[in-house]
Amino acid sequence: MPKMTNRYLTAIAARLRSRDARGALMVANEFLASPDLAISERFAGLMLRSRVHEALANLPEAIEDIEAALALDTRDSRAHNELGILCVDSRQLERANSRV
Repeated sequence: MPKMTNRYLTAIAARLRSRDARGALMVANEFLASPDLAISERFAGLMLRSRVHEALANLPEAIEDIEAALALDTRDSRAHNELGILCVDSRQLERANSRV
């Protein structure tokens, strides 16, 4: 990944670790607004922003970001797993069971 991408992703993760989820969301939104991202960069950004939404207790948007990431790479098992966990956490049990 290019240096600029690494800086954004590192900044988002650092803000999450320091419990600045709102700041992390601002950086993630700015990063994902770029039309020039490679698929792998957009995937990484969506997965990270999903964690930001989860930290903000916004599970529907966390789920939406993981679904968008999975549209880019349907084979990512970690994304499928995280989606299932978020579905359980948001009490969407039937949806979670369909992820198995």
